[in-house]
Amino acid sequence: MLVSFIALTCSTFIVGLIVVMLVISPAPLYSAQVLIPIFGMILGNSMNGIALSLDRMYSEIKSHIEQVEQLLCLGASPWEAVRGQVKKAVSAGMMPTINSLMVVGLVSLPGMMTGQILAGMDPREAVRYQFVVMIMIAAAVAIGCLMIVALSYKKLFTKDMAIVEVMRKN
Repeated sequence: MLVSFIALTCSTFIVGLIVVMLVISPAPLYSAQVLIPIFGMILGNSMNGIALSLDRMYSEIKSHIEQVEQLLCLGASPWEAVRGQVKKAVSAGMMPTINSLMVVGLVSLPGMMTGQILAGMDPREAVRYQFVVMIMIAAAVAIGCLMIVALSYKKLFTKDMAIVEVMRKN
């Protein structure tokens, strides 16, 4: 649970601060009108990606536990033993974000962009902001997914590099 909090907090603050300070640059910098929506979008999407990654990592390792144990017996490090499952976990966590990136503007019109256009903003400017939002979300989800699997997989192994007993139970 602490690992999830760390991954979520780091991914949110790294990307959020970059976007607020370098892209938007509001005056004053601590403007709640800017910070709350930006950090809210990042947090919500990162939470989804992190949860999917963590769930997939545990299920992949559990379903391939014999293969992981064989690799450990042959001298592989814990990272080498679960690398394939970790890749699948990160891919699963990123999938909703990648899918939304593929169809934005073609099949679906994001709410922020549509709201800005309806409010009278220049459509080109609204598209630029939406582009920033989509890249911001993708970056935060990627950082969060990578962090959660990098910090969590170690908890599945004992000091002797054996899989913890909890993974073997149904």
